[in-house]
Amino acid sequence: MKETQERLRQLLDYDPETGIFTRKTRVLKGSPIHPGHLTLGGYLIFSVGSKAQLAHRVAWKWYYGQEPEIIDHINGVKTDNRIANLRSVSLYENNMNTKKVRSGIPIGASYRADKNIYEAQLKYKKVHYYLGNYHSAEEAAAAYWKKRRELGF
Repeated sequence: MKETQERLRQLLDYDPETGIFTRKTRVLKGSPIHPGHLTLGGYLIFSVGSKAQLAHRVAWKWYYGQEPEIIDHINGVKTDNRIANLRSVSLYENNMNTKKVRSGIPIGASYRADKNIYEAQLKYKKVHYYLGNYHSAEEAAAAYWKKRRELGF
């Protein structure tokens, strides 16, 4: 994003408690930024100046004046751009914050075709945790998420 914090604040008002932006210029002055424009990934997007920008990145820069590499939505709701719901994270932390299913198998479970079972394991802060074998992907994923909660992430 090329816009500076100063320029963003000239163009937009942002309410950190609600995550809502309003315009400060042009004909639509004072009107909220339309919340219906979503990327294919489900993030809010709108024009700032002449470029389309992701709302969570604009919120971060508007509020903090800097642009981290990755911004995570803490509660997993990609349209919740309250500043309390946004955090700067590493790629590793961001990848660990997903519960999406990949290839039909939940995150945290892996299929062992040679044994016809599902395994659960994770690596956190360079420590590998083997969590056992399970008869279903859901059981393996449950063990994975339980251990993540125990480790505090």
